[in-house]
Amino acid sequence: MNQIDILLSTYNGEKYLEELLNSILNQTVDIWRLLIRDDGSIDNTSNIINNYIKSYPNKISLINSTENVGVVKSFNKLLENSTAPYIMFCDQDDVWLPFKIENTFTKMLENEIKYPNKPILVHTDLCVVDHKLKTIADSFWYYSRIKPEFLVTFNYLAVHNAATGCTIMINDKARTVIPSVTENTVMHDTWYSLNVANKAGVISYVKKPTILYRQHGNNVLGAKNQVKYYLKNKIRSLKEVLAMNIKQFKMVNEIRSFPIYKYFYYKLAYLIKSRI
Repeated sequence: MNQIDILLSTYNGEKYLEELLNSILNQTVDIWRLLIRDDGSIDNTSNIINNYIKSYPNKISLINSTENVGVVKSFNKLLENSTAPYIMFCDQDDVWLPFKIENTFTKMLENEIKYPNKPILVHTDLCVVDHKLKTIADSFWYYSRIKPEFLVTFNYLAVHNAATGCTIMINDKARTVIPSVTENTVMHDTWYSLNVANKAGVISYVKKPTILYRQHGNNVLGAKNQVKYYLKNKIRSLKEVLAMNIKQFKMVNEIRSFPIYKYFYYKLAYLIKSRI
């Protein structure tokens, strides 16, 4: 039995998909199965997936799907179809470094020994690259001013997510405390982190980058240099930032009652901590 299910949601990903799939096949450990759900691609994505399934029928499989539901619900459907005791999540346009699974799984097992019977989520740093895989930043966390050591409790995760979806691994205990996404779920990775933390679970991290995090014009989300981004867009993006915070606040309150004053207190507290 494969110990790890890797969940991949695709949508018009023909440009970079083969690089991703090859990087998974070249991992240093072979204890995984790749489970793919295509979200209604109209390019060559489905043909690429089917060719890989023919070549690696014991490692790669496809969930039948006919509708476009968006990335959040697509990952939710994948999670519902996963059966392995450990689960990883995958984006279609990145490149996994050869030791990604091994390093993440090692950290997971260390945490399970330290915290038996706990829901555990492990995530890692990323190397930010451009569309040609040229390095933009050696550390996504440094580049985006993310301080993962502070983002391990529900209160801080309520205002800032540290765990990028394509680096996450959860154990079976974590799966049991993560409910289906709702209309207020901003992104699946934030939803997973919040629900694990809400059930007194463990949010752990690997400081080493395990993935080439490709930035291009079609990223659903991506890396932003916080200083340049906010200075350039401070006025123009006020409405967008406000809307994003309202969505985040609604999602948080679906999981746990979180007063507005508390939300802004931890927002300010993390802003200060991340600048020190």
